[in-house]
Amino acid sequence: MNLFSRVDWRIFLPALFLSILGSLVLSSVAPNSFPRQFVYLALAFFSFILFSRVDLKILRGFAPWFYTGSMLLLLATMLFGAITRGAARWIVIGSFNIQPSEVTKPFFLIFFAWLISGTRGPKKFLAAGILMLLAFFLILDQPDLGSALVILAGFLGVIFMGRIPFVY
Repeated sequence: MNLFSRVDWRIFLPALFLSILGSLVLSSVAPNSFPRQFVYLALAFFSFILFSRVDLKILRGFAPWFYTGSMLLLLATMLFGAITRGAARWIVIGSFNIQPSEVTKPFFLIFFAWLISGTRGPKKFLAAGILMLLAFFLILDQPDLGSALVILAGFLGVIFMGRIPFVY
């Protein structure tokens, strides 16, 4: 089977274009940062190919673990996060910095899609809303309003695509 057989080109090509454009801008603004950026782009490309090959049924099985792990990362940020300009958004591991709110975004989408995809009802919708608000406020506490709003918009997108009745 071809390595690119399951790649959604409608997502990949615009992402590739934006990555190239961003790299060109970065190389003109901060040429010293470009080699490190190239490593991150290669890692992102590898991750994209890897996750495009994973069967969705496998991701469904890990959905509760994705949420639990994401929440633990957000809590770790509150406890061990490096404070920069009054915000604790980063976890420093040696010379590597990780921003858990960015890592958790796709995991939250997978979890909420899994949660909404089963049996539907007001109790399940309420439980999903409470779990989303918990993540929303943990990210907002960092403070990171942009990522918190992305989580909220993603949740609303899952609700919309899951055809949850408007009355809920």
